[in-house]
Amino acid sequence: MRKLFHFNHLLKVAIIISFSLSITAQTDFWEPKNNGITSPNINIKELAVNSTDDLFAAVMLHGVFVSTDGGETWNQKNNGLTNLELISIEVTPADDIFAGSTNGMFKSTNKGDSWEKLEIDSYFSRFAKIKSSPNGYLFAAATFEGMFRSIDNGTNWEKINNGLLGSGDITSLYADLHGQILAGTTFGRIYFTNSYGDGWTESSVGLPRVTTAPVLSIVENVDEKYFLGTGQGVYRSTDYGLNWSQVHSGGGNGYVHSLLVDHSDNVYIGTGNSGVYMSSNNGEDWQQINSGLTHPGVYSMVINSSGYIFITTGDGIFKSTRSVVSVEDENIQNEFSLEQNYPNPFNPTTIISYTVSKKCNVNIKIYDLLGKEIIQLIDMEQLAGSYKISFNAENLSSGVYLYKIIAGSFVDSKKMLLIR
Repeated sequence: MRKLFHFNHLLKVAIIISFSLSITAQTDFWEPKNNGITSPNINIKELAVNSTDDLFAAVMLHGVFVSTDGGETWNQKNNGLTNLELISIEVTPADDIFAGSTNGMFKSTNKGDSWEKLEIDSYFSRFAKIKSSPNGYLFAAATFEGMFRSIDNGTNWEKINNGLLGSGDITSLYADLHGQILAGTTFGRIYFTNSYGDGWTESSVGLPRVTTAPVLSIVENVDEKYFLGTGQGVYRSTDYGLNWSQVHSGGGNGYVHSLLVDHSDNVYIGTGNSGVYMSSNNGEDWQQINSGLTHPGVYSMVINSSGYIFITTGDGIFKSTRSVVSVEDENIQNEFSLEQNYPNPFNPTTIISYTVSKKCNVNIKIYDLLGKEIIQLIDMEQLAGSYKISFNAENLSSGVYLYKIIAGSFVDSKKMLLIR
């Protein structure tokens, strides 16, 4: 599998130590946040968060609930929703919201105040998963029908199942740090595409590949390790998805419904009946963090820009009682910056480092001295933190080039010298 770009988060041992100490404190780690969303036996299918930390909950039979105050209160917002049996929800980098139901998909451009049903040529119209990619494309997994794609923010949709036939229903979607889209299926298989869905390739070596181990969740950390939550625990790949090995049994019934990576690159798993586990060393060791939980099933997890984690359980929504952003992380996030590439001069590869002080869309492009765009290295939403990206100029001639970053309102550029 082709590695497109190389990212490497700047982590410190102190971050891991301080966080590990914090989760062993006596105060409960979780507290319920269900004010306004406390219907008996409510079934919250999925959570999403936008760039201003508003929270959105897709609730079976009850539509969408929105919180604008960090989960303290929830308000039902179903204006225009003609089907309240919601099963998925996704927020794009532009803060548009897409909600999948058992009969159609809906879009909101005003934080859920109103919804419109999208016209999609789908027979069953049961959209189990929706994912926005870094280039703005939308992917939607439809039960019994495979994958749909929109390249115009949901106006038009097309089926893109080349390579997916016989894979089973798609149960998870993920857009990784390298521009690839990953799809997990009910048959316990994982598929990648480097062409935004024009063709799919299976890469399931080491996975059980059985219906009792469906791939339910996917995540990649900044250390470039992939993790899959399956019906038989957690599997990890350290070679960009070529090979997989189990790193956690999933506890209890083995099901891992949700995965999350925080701002310090810690990995969290939400299990079917054993609560939450966290690893600070790429899945080598795991620590259970269930204090305050009243139900062991955890089905969806999100994190806001302040480092608070929100999860859905059989008893509703819970929030971490403290931020998982450590003092060291906060110092990293104080300001935006773009560093001089290293090495410089270079031939043919160099590293560009930059810091993002808050969650925002990051765009980095390379130009020649006449201002002609050479290549776009990245265009995606990133959390606050420090990053590195590799640039390979093997197809360029010697000379001076510019690299420019636009991150929110922050804009900066620097020169670099390629010597053949």
